[in-house]
Amino acid sequence: MVWMPSALLVLPALVDVAATVPDVAVFDGPIVANNSRTEAITIGAQPGEDIAAVEGGMAGEGYATRQRETYTVNCAVVVLAGNDDSAAARALCSQIFAAFGSALATDQTLGGLVMRAQIGQFSWWQVPGSTGVKVSVRFGVLVDAYTQEIP
Repeated sequence: MVWMPSALLVLPALVDVAATVPDVAVFDGPIVANNSRTEAITIGAQPGEDIAAVEGGMAGEGYATRQRETYTVNCAVVVLAGNDDSAAARALCSQIFAAFGSALATDQTLGGLVMRAQIGQFSWWQVPGSTGVKVSVRFGVLVDAYTQEIP
C-alpha cells in the first residue's frame, strides 16, 4: 500500500469552498501579481518566500499503516479599496472572511476527506498603496487528517 499526504487533496477542496463565496476571485496558490480583481481569497497563500503554503507534520498511531497528520493551510482574504477608506475595506474583508468561514463550517470534513478542517489563527493587515489601501486577513485552516491511501 502506498500513501500520500492529504494536503494534496485538501488544497483543491478548500478552493471549492472558497468558490462558493460570491463575487470574489479565488486563487489556488499565491495571488498573481497585476490581477485586476479587487476582492480575492487565496488558498495556499504565501505572502513571502519564507512562509510555506502548508505547514505541519505527521506521526504514526499504533499499528496503523496510515500516518496521522496535523497541518495548517495558509490562506488570505484581500481587498484592494482603490481609495483611502480603510473602514469600508475592513468591513468588506470581514464579510468575505465570514462567508468563507461559514462555508467551511457547513462541512468541516470536506466531504469525508479529513477528520476536521477549521479556521485557526488569523491576523489583519492594512497597507497603504499608490492606488489605495489594501486590507487583508491572513488565516490558517487547521487540518486533522490521515494520509490518503493510493490503491
